[in-house]
Amino acid sequence: MNNNLNIANILNVRYLYLLNAAVALILALGLLLVTPTMLDIFGISDSADTRLLVQLTGVELVAGGLVSLLANDVKEGKVRSALNYAYLSANGLGFVIALNGTFTGVLNPMGFLLVGICALLAIGFAYFQFFKPVMPAVRRATP
Repeated sequence: MNNNLNIANILNVRYLYLLNAAVALILALGLLLVTPTMLDIFGISDSADTRLLVQLTGVELVAGGLVSLLANDVKEGKVRSALNYAYLSANGLGFVIALNGTFTGVLNPMGFLLVGICALLAIGFAYFQFFKPVMPAVRRATP
C-alpha cells in the first residue's frame, strides 16, 4: 500500500466523504424510523407498499453512508478512484431521478432539496475524480 500520497488531496476529499456519510445516514435514519413523516415531507402518498420500498432504500443508504464514513481516509489511489466513480454515479442518477420526480409532481417542491444535495455531491465527487485526483507522490531514488 502506498502511503506517500499528497496529504492536501486526502484532507480535502475526506470532508466530502464525511459530508456524504452524514447526508446518507441522516436520510436513512429518517426513512427507517419515521417513514410516514418522511413521505409526507416529500409529498409521497403513504401506503404499505411505499413504506416498504422507502425502508429498503433507507437500508441501502445505511450501507452507502457507512462505506463513505469508514473509507473517508483511504489513501490508496485506485480504491479512492473507484469510490469516487461509484458515488459520482449514484449521486448523478439521484439528481436525474429527483429532478424528474419533482418536475412530474411525484415529489412536492421539497424534492428540490434532494436535487440540490445530489447535485452538490455529484459535483464534489466529479471534481476530486477528474480535476483534483489523488495521485501518488513521486518517489525519490535512494542511494
